[in-house]
Amino acid sequence: MRERFSVEVLVNDGEQALTAAIFTPLSADGISFEVDGRAELEVEKYELRS
Repeated sequence: MRERFSVEVLVNDGEQALTAAIFTPLSADGISFEVDGRAELEVEKYELRS
């Protein structure tokens, strides 16, 4: 395993933020979201340089 993804979550237009590095198997090729109730998501993907 190695760091493949860095995730930043912004809530209410940046009112609150969370940043995390996610360690995944090299075979990982997707991401999923799960919520209780209702949620509106806007997702942007950026390639990271090594």
